[in-house]
Amino acid sequence: YPTPEDFALQGKYYAEILRRVLQAPAVKSFKTWGVTDRHSWKADGKDGRPLLLDENLQPKPAYLRQVEMLRALAAP
Repeated sequence: YPTPEDFALQGKYYAEILRRVLQAPAVKSFKTWGVTDRHSWKADGKDGRPLLLDENLQPKPAYLRQVEMLRALAAP
């Protein structure tokens, strides 16, 4: 099972990907494949928990980092 450090790193990656995508002028939206680890295609536990919410629908660092980035971009 992934460690808290793994989830923190996952959050860093999600935020960096979002930042780079939003820098492209033609980008109009950003989508992820799925929402919760409960219904992930990788829910076997061997490959981690790749989505933004855990199996109990609680936000993970990946979700929180993306929200943080979007708030910063929207700030005046």
